[in-house]
Amino acid sequence: GHAAALWRQQRGLTEQAPVSGEDAAAEYVLMSLRTQEGTSLARLATLAGQQPDQETLSDLCAGGFLSIEPDGEDQRLVATARGRQLLNAVIEQVVLKALR
Repeated sequence: GHAAALWRQQRGLTEQAPVSGEDAAAEYVLMSLRTQEGTSLARLATLAGQQPDQETLSDLCAGGFLSIEPDGEDQRLVATARGRQLLNAVIEQVVLKALR
């Protein structure tokens, strides 16, 4: 009832709508590129429902903003020192260009 809904809302437990794959992929990039481990390209492709655009990723690597590192059967996208200085712009490029 109303009291239960109010209790959940006060504790931040409001119901949430399902997140689209595109939004989940964007959120994953936003969070994972901020870590030393970086972004799993396999997980990113699964969340996005498509492979990220290789040309965009190659351009960001060539510019010294990202590196692609092996991780077993996977590869990880990792921000370089230069990329961390401009991380918001790098993330924007990955989300707006590589995932579209």
